[in-house]
Amino acid sequence: ALSIRVVDKDGGSSIGYGRAFVRWLVSLVSGFVLLLGYLWMLWDSEKQTWHDKAANSVVVPTGG
Repeated sequence: ALSIRVVDKDGGSSIGYGRAFVRWLVSLVSGFVLLLGYLWMLWDSEKQTWHDKAANSVVVPTGG
């Protein structure tokens, strides 16, 4: 719906269910800390949030 995909930072492949679950858990923490984990991408050189860093993932456009 948003034409984005979460992939492995190093290989570009799918992150799988385990890492997606870790990413989801850390996203909860990101929200509880005054949304700082979500805003972190504004200051990060790699444009990653806390949950992206925890799962070693990136969000990329799919072009669709």
